[in-house]
Parts: sequence; C-alpha cells; structure tokens
Amino acid sequence: MKKEERSFDNRAEFRKSVRDLLKKHKRLDRIKLFCPSCESQSISIAINKNVTEVKCSTCFITERIKKKYIAYDLIDIYGDFLDLINADQEIQKLEKRIIELKKESKYELKKDNEYSSKVLCYSKISDICRAKTASLELLLEDKDDVDKEEKDNWKIKLEKYKRLEKEAENNLERENKINEESLFTESEKNDKKEEKKIVDIFSDPGFLDF
Repeated sequence: MKKEERSFDNRAEFRKSVRDLLKKHKRLDRIKLFCPSCESQSISIAINKNVTEVKCSTCFITERIKKKYIAYDLIDIYGDFLDLINADQEIQKLEKRIIELKKESKYELKKDNEYSSKVLCYSKISDICRAKTASLELLLEDKDDVDKEEKDNWKIKLEKYKRLEKEAENNLERENKINEESLFTESEKNDKKEEKKIVDIFSDPGFLDF
C-alpha cells in the first residue's frame, strides 16, 4: 500500500516530524523532505559556505539562503525555506492586519498596543522582503544556464520585493515619527497642566494665610 504524502503547513509541525525522523536516521540524505509547492518528497539541500540552496527536483522551485548554519541544521534550513516560499501569503496577512488596525484607529477603537502592533507588522514585512530579495539576487548570480523566462520572472519579483521593503521601511519610519510627536504632545500637555496647577495655587487668596 502506497504511503500517503503530505506537506507541512508550519514550522512546529515540521519540527516534530523531523525530530521523529532524526531518531531513525542520522544522515541528511536519508531524510525525504516534502515540497510545499508540489507535495512530492523531492527536496534537496546543498550547503556551500554561507549560501544554502533548497530545491525541489520535481517542480524545480528553488530558494537560496545567505546564512551560516551549524552543520546540517535541517529544521532551521527547511523552516527558512518555508518562510521564503510562503512570503506572499505572510505579507498579505500582515497588510490585512495593518488595515484592521487603521480601522480601529479611525473609529476610535484605538488600543494601547496599536502603535507597537503596526510597527511589528511593518518590521516583519521588511524582514520578509529583505530575505526574498537576497534569495533572488543569489539566484540571478548563478552562472549556470537558466531559462530566460525564469530569470525575467525572478527580476520582476526582485523589483517587487525591493519596492515592498522600501514601502515598509518608509511606513515604519513614519509610524515612529508619529509616535514621537504624539509622546511630545502628550508631555507638553502634562507640563501645561502642571503649570496651570501651580498658577492656580499661587492665585488662591488664601494661599499664604496661616
């Protein structure tokens, strides 16, 4: 009976599966990894100095990660690969969350952690885009023969992620500036209140009466 194949939707599920596999196998080449795109067990990992290539031999989806891993840190490598593959979905989720936060602010449903939540979203988008940009730049540096259409597609994606990263950085800077101005205004209001209290005290006719 053929064993049913399945993909992993998140790192937690994958980590548990890999830990079980590592108990049985000590060598990386004996562990079959699922491709999140075509769901076949055909993912290969090649580490060359500080660049790691993760590739599916069935659908040829490829990501390159510029990061130094300790030996064959399979869980982290595959986890980073999943993050890159699911980058668009994650960005969409974060953008949706930002829209929700803006609506809450518009209808005066502002929460104390709204600023930190928006900043975190923009920061995550920036990090995701930076990682995707690095991966695409490494792929485009490849001297091997690559289909021209595929390379053109990588270039389009590269420009897209660069643009999204820049937008996220600009929004992050704007949010920080707004927050600083808000804190300054609040501080100024508090100072004026304190000054008014002092003036009121000295204006009281009975202030010096003992």
